[in-house]
Amino acid sequence: MNNLNDFRSQVNLYFDKGLDMQAEQQMMDQVDSDPKLNQVFNKEKNLRNLIKCNFQRTCVSPELIQNIKKQISIH
Repeated sequence: MNNLNDFRSQVNLYFDKGLDMQAEQQMMDQVDSDPKLNQVFNKEKNLRNLIKCNFQRTCVSPELIQNIKKQISIH
């Protein structure tokens, strides 16, 4: 079970662009060779696509951005 949790962590890093090219390739080789890992990978991929496509980000006003920048520069 720990190996599966480790793999899930790797998948999250993969989608968050946190892996180097060699680690990405190793993980994708694992995904291609193990149906269970392939299922975990695809489930995460589908979930991220669902969130990306079905939830809109709220727009932030330029005034709010300027306010935040001012507050940062003061401190």
